[in-house]
Amino acid sequence: MSNLGGELRISNLENVVNVQDVKDAGLKLKDKLERLTLMWSFGLDGPGNEMDQMNVLDYLKPPSNLNELRIFRYGGLEFPYWIKNGSFSKMVNLRLLDCKKCTSLPCLGQLSSLKQLLISGNDGVTNKLTIDECNETVLRSGIELTSLTELRVSGILELIKLQQGFVRSLGGLQALKFSECEELKCLWEDGFESESLHCHQLVPSEYNLRSLKISSCDKLERLPNGWQSLTCLEELKIKYCPKLVSFPEVGFPPKLRSLILRNCESLKCLPDGMMRNSNGSSNSCVLESLEIKQCSCVICFPKGQLPTTLKKLIIGECENLKSLPEGMMHCNSSATPSTMDMCALEYLSLNMCPSLIGFPRGRLPITLKELYISDCEKLESLPEGIMHYDSTNAAALQSLAISHCSSLTSFPRGKFPSTLEGLDIWDCEHLESISEEMFHSNNNSFQSLSIARYPNLRALPNCLYNLTDLYIANNKNLELLPPIKNLTCLTSFFISHCENIKTPLSQWGLSRLTSLENLSIEGMFPDATSFSDDPHLILLPTTLTSLHISRFQNLESLASLSLQILTSLRSLVIFNCPKLQWIFPREGLVPDSLSELRIWGCPHLNKCTQRRKDMIGPRLPISPVWRYMTNPSLSNKTVCSNRLHILLEQQCHRRCTLCEYLKRSI
Repeated sequence: MSNLGGELRISNLENVVNVQDVKDAGLKLKDKLERLTLMWSFGLDGPGNEMDQMNVLDYLKPPSNLNELRIFRYGGLEFPYWIKNGSFSKMVNLRLLDCKKCTSLPCLGQLSSLKQLLISGNDGVTNKLTIDECNETVLRSGIELTSLTELRVSGILELIKLQQGFVRSLGGLQALKFSECEELKCLWEDGFESESLHCHQLVPSEYNLRSLKISSCDKLERLPNGWQSLTCLEELKIKYCPKLVSFPEVGFPPKLRSLILRNCESLKCLPDGMMRNSNGSSNSCVLESLEIKQCSCVICFPKGQLPTTLKKLIIGECENLKSLPEGMMHCNSSATPSTMDMCALEYLSLNMCPSLIGFPRGRLPITLKELYISDCEKLESLPEGIMHYDSTNAAALQSLAISHCSSLTSFPRGKFPSTLEGLDIWDCEHLESISEEMFHSNNNSFQSLSIARYPNLRALPNCLYNLTDLYIANNKNLELLPPIKNLTCLTSFFISHCENIKTPLSQWGLSRLTSLENLSIEGMFPDATSFSDDPHLILLPTTLTSLHISRFQNLESLASLSLQILTSLRSLVIFNCPKLQWIFPREGLVPDSLSELRIWGCPHLNKCTQRRKDMIGPRLPISPVWRYMTNPSLSNKTVCSNRLHILLEQQCHRRCTLCEYLKRSI
C-alpha cells in the first residue's frame, strides 16, 4: 500500500509475533502519511515483553513528513531514537500516553515545528525531568508538575530566576539542580507583597525539596531570603558560582545535613547559621558534613562553635584562610563531661591553605578519627591531641597524614594514640624524626606506614611488628631499616631511592615474610650488579604475587632472585635497568603462575622485539601504555603455556624461532 496517506491507526500491537513482519511493512516509505496512531492493549505487557515491544516500535518508524504522532500504552523501557530525530521537521503534535514502563523521555528539542505536546500516565518518568539548552519560556507558570520529584535545569541562557507559578507547581519536588545557567541571578523570587499579605516564604512549609545543587551559574549573587522555609532540605551543593557573595542572614534550613561550597571566588563570609552561638544557645543547625574548597576570599569562620552534629570538615585551596573555628577544640583546663560533646568531628582535612598558621587553642575533639594536613606552608605547629601524654581527653585517631608542611618542626609531646592504624609523612623537610618512643608498645592496631622525602629520618622505629603496608621513598638520609624479617604481617612493601641504606638485599630476610604479596624495589644499591653472590640463597618468599624492580643502573642479572621458584607470582615489572641481560636462569623456566610481564628501558633485553606497526593480526587487548618485552632465551612452549602477553615494539635485529612464533600467535 505504497499510496497510503492521510491518517493511519494500528491497534493491538501486542499481537505481533514476528518483528520481521513489522520491518517488511516499510512504514517509513509511505511518505503520504500525515497522522499516525500506534496502540497496545492494557494489561498485555507482561514481564520479559519489554524488548519485543521496543523492537516493534523501532521498526515502526514513520516517514519524515509526518505531522502528528500518538503512542498509547507502549510497554518498552525506552523510546526509540527516531522519535527525537530532527528529521521530523513537520511534526506539530506529539502524544505519549500511558507508557508506564518507560524510565526516560526522548529529547524532543530537535522537533523544530512542535506546537502541542501531551505526556500523561507515564509513571516511570513523571519523577526523571531534565530541561537542557532550550528557551526560558518552558519554565513559565501553568505547567502541572505536582508529581515531579527531580528537576535538572541546564544551559537555559535567558533564565534569570524561576517564576512564582512554576515554583508553586513543584509541590512534590525532592531534588533540584541548576547548571550552566549563565544569566541566573537568584533561584526564585524572595516573596511577594499585597495589601492583605506580606509573605517572604515563597515556598510553603510542606515543600519536599531535599537536595539543591547549583553549578556554573556565573551571575548568581545570592540565595533567596526565606530559604529556611525549605524544611526538608538536607543537601546543598554550590560549585563554580564566582559572584556568589554571601548567604541570607536568616538561619539554616532546619534539616540541612550536607553543605558543599566550591569555586565561589567572591564568597567572603560563611553563613552564620552554620555555627552554634558562643553564649551556649543553639540554633537549629544539624550539619553533619561541611566542605569548603577554592573559596579564595574566605578569611575566617563565623564566631561560635561548630554544631555538635558535624562529623566531617573539609577545607581546601582557601588561600587566604587564616584561622579555624575556635569552637572546634576542647580547652585543656575546662573540658568537662557536659562540654566535651561541643564538637563531634570524626574527619578533618586541611589542604592548600597557605595562610593558615596554627590551630585554635585547646585539644582536638576526642571523637576525631582521621586527620589530613597537606600543603599548609605556614603551619607552625600541630594541634594538641595528636599525641597522648595523659589519658584525659585524648583523640582516638585512626589515620594521620601530614605532607608538604615546610614550617613544621616538631610533634606535640607524648605518644601516638594506641588506636592509630596508619601514618603518612611526606615532604616535611624540617619535621623532627619519628622514633620508637613515640609509639605505644601495646599498639596492635598500627598497620600502615608511608614515609617519603623526610630528611630528618635516619632510622625506622623498631617496634612496628604488626605492619601490613610499608612505603618508603626518597629518604636520602635513611640509613637503617628495622629487622625486616620481624615484620611477619607485611603484605605490601615499597622502597625507593634510599641510597644510604647499605645493608644488601640478601641480608634483609625477605624470604621469611610468609604474608608478603607485593614487593617493589626501586633506585637502590647503585653499584650492585646482582642481588646476591650465593646461588643457593633464597631471597624472596614464595607468597609473592607481584614484583616490581626498577632503576638499577648497574644490575646485570636477576638470576639470584630465583624467580622460577616463585609459584604464586602473577605480575613481573622491570624497567630502566640499562645493563640487565638476564631475568631467569638460562636453564630455568618462567613460573607457571606468571600472566603479566612488563619490561622497558632495558636495551639488552630488547633484541627480540619488533615495532607495533609491523604486528600481524588484531591488536592485543592490553593498555597501549604498557610495553611488554621478553628474553630471547624463552622457549615457544613456555610463552604459550604461561599466556604471557608480548607486545612487539622495536625492530628485531635477528631472526629467531621466538619471533616467528610470536608473529604467528598475534
